[in-house]
Amino acid sequence: MRFEPQSGENAPMGSLSHLLEAMYRTGFYWDFIGWGQLMAGLLIMSQIFSTLGAVVYFPIMLSIFILTTTFESPVFLVMTSLMLLSNIYLLLWDWNKLKFIVLPHAGEYVDQRTQFSEKKIWTFIGLLLGAAIVVFRIITTN
Repeated sequence: MRFEPQSGENAPMGSLSHLLEAMYRTGFYWDFIGWGQLMAGLLIMSQIFSTLGAVVYFPIMLSIFILTTTFESPVFLVMTSLMLLSNIYLLLWDWNKLKFIVLPHAGEYVDQRTQFSEKKIWTFIGLLLGAAIVVFRIITTN
């Protein structure tokens, strides 16, 4: 049995359902957001490129959060605000790598990697999980 979401086509104008339906019908924009989130997630799960993934994901999540603040949907607002906060946490975690973007005189870079982050097994697990998600998504859409 396959789950089919309810169409927002007949939803009241200005509702979150109507916005999501309009975004879905654009085709390209909907796919662009989805692929952008997938690529950012894969970069984050790779551990090697996790900082780049967090930087890529921030504008995507910020725009989604701003859109959900304009609608009266507390569930989506809580969900997107937690996703944005977790992304900000990841950016703050890597502040030492990113401070040269914000500060005019960032100083010298000091590598603060922990023993946990130096283990390559987490990179392979992240890439394996990412590949499993992509394969699962391809299988379930056909």
